Amino acid sequence: MKSLFKNHRPCSLLSQAVTGLTLAILSCGALAQQDGDRQQALRELSIMRNIFAAALEEDESRNRMRFAEPESMYLAGQGMVFTFNLPGQLNSVIFSGFNATAPLNIMGAGDDFNRSNFEFAFDRAGRSERFAGMVSAGTDPQLQQQLRDITESMRDKQEGLSRLQRDLRSLRRAEDGSANEDDARELEASIDALTSELRSDEERYSKIMADYQAERNAERDELRLRQTDSIFSTLCNYGKTLTSLQQGEHVNLVLRNFSDRDTQVFVMDIADVSACTSPQALREAAISYSM
Repeated sequence: MKSLFKNHRPCSLLSQAVTGLTLAILSCGALAQQDGDRQQALRELSIMRNIFAAALEEDESRNRMRFAEPESMYLAGQGMVFTFNLPGQLNSVIFSGFNATAPLNIMGAGDDFNRSNFEFAFDRAGRSERFAGMVSAGTDPQLQQQLRDITESMRDKQEGLSRLQRDLRSLRRAEDGSANEDDARELEASIDALTSELRSDEERYSKIMADYQAERNAERDELRLRQTDSIFSTLCNYGKTLTSLQQGEHVNLVLRNFSDRDTQVFVMDIADVSACTSPQALREAAISYSM
């Protein structure tokens, strides 16, 4: 009985050593497996990036759009990220610093405003600078001339208003009797008429800009649809080759310059990507947000 207890401690130590060695071997094996999985994922990432690049290069020649080389990144346990810098940026704000739908502001204007003291808030220097920026952007020559004519008309009317305002102020400072009241009413009527014409010019100017803006936005949306369709079609056709991604991991598409310089992100579960038969269905199933 005593001899059994004497041999118990060496056996216990041996058992612990064997257990430790087994755990170490298993741990090394797990690390080796993880490293192998990561290397496989990186290889698939590189192949998929090259597939995207080749598909986009084909679109370049067909649609005359030049794509930059896609960027890619693998995040262990999370999935793959492919980033695209979309070409053909069409900003929705084509007239920098100017709101095409905002009316010109006539300070103090109203049914009973003081015509001799109000200031017409038409920044000629700023408007001319914004207009010059638009003209240099290569817009339609007919549109350029139309806006130039309206701008000149507005400038002339503003100068005319300034002169009428000065005359009315001078007249009201004088004290020559009732005859001045008739002159004042005549000046006020001229100011009202010129103000109405100026408002009409401003409305035409804003409508032309808004219509052109809507046309540009439609062109941008159609371009972005073609570009996004190309990317999703490529992913749907070749996404099943991403076999290293595990359940719960994702494929993320990051589209820079998508709209108004915003970035659009699409997040898809690898199971949906692997089973994809319709690019449109894949896009609709994706989590999508802008940033």
